[in-house]
Amino acid sequence: MSREQLATFLFRFAALDTQDPIVVEGDHLKDFTDAGQIAAYAKEAMNWAVGEKLLSGTAPATLSPKNHATRAQVATILMRFVESLTK
Repeated sequence: MSREQLATFLFRFAALDTQDPIVVEGDHLKDFTDAGQIAAYAKEAMNWAVGEKLLSGTAPATLSPKNHATRAQVATILMRFVESLTK
């Protein structure tokens, strides 16, 4: 599963739990040089995931949206997601 696919899955899952659509304010992708590589279907989800601090860059200026999510990355992102549900 790619990093953008994981972000999309979590974004859509989070949307199931609410009556209102998730509104993402601001462009949280602007500082990443590879933001243009994010698939159209995943842009909003990636913006949300970065804005919610679920997903961070693989380097200071790269998100690596097409890279496979490593086991460690998935564990960290899921832990952050679960923590965000309890806020």
